[in-house]
Amino acid sequence: FFRLPDHAQPEAVAALGCALPTVLRGFDRCGPVRMNDGVVVQGAGPVGLSATLIAAQAGARAVIVIDGLPARLEAARRLGATETIALDVPAEERRRIVYDRLGPLGPDVVVEAAGVLPAFPEGVDLSGNHGRYIILGLWGAIGTQPISPRDLTLKNLTIAGATFPKPKHYYQALHLAVRLQDRLPLADLVSHRFGIAQAADALALTQSGAVLKAVIDPTIG
Repeated sequence: FFRLPDHAQPEAVAALGCALPTVLRGFDRCGPVRMNDGVVVQGAGPVGLSATLIAAQAGARAVIVIDGLPARLEAARRLGATETIALDVPAEERRRIVYDRLGPLGPDVVVEAAGVLPAFPEGVDLSGNHGRYIILGLWGAIGTQPISPRDLTLKNLTIAGATFPKPKHYYQALHLAVRLQDRLPLADLVSHRFGIAQAADALALTQSGAVLKAVIDPTIG
């Protein structure tokens, strides 16, 4: 348990929930975003939004976020994304946009936060020369996807994954959210509130993708 600072906004801390510790764990294990890096984030759910936030705060020169929901892409822009790409744009065009923006060497870092298996081969394809591909969202997706091993060697590509944040990552996330709560609209990421009796409805709406961030509020009858 960690004590909230007296001036903390609880919803700003809860908005990125366990997602922000997950991303901090990922960058801790797989290497951080460095100043002037070009970053691509696959997915703009809480994990993708957390990766966007951290990359922007770390001084990335560009943070490009890919997702299928306009509300999530708008949230990514509010947290520091320099560009967003909708999933209804064909994959070849998404790659062209990324390389047009970041240059012929491509992204320094690609973060998988989509949680769907087809994101993996696309992430490998998007990754740039001497880049890193960090897998954070696919821990629950069971299955395989084809990739070309040649891409890994030609690009000198590093692929790594991480899960299970440590207590220090929750502590860091808590205090980072409090530091940023007045500069960024973290609390506004909470799009839906449910009472305890409506918990099943909250889960169903979250699964449908209609919710940016849902919270259970015990004061709601």
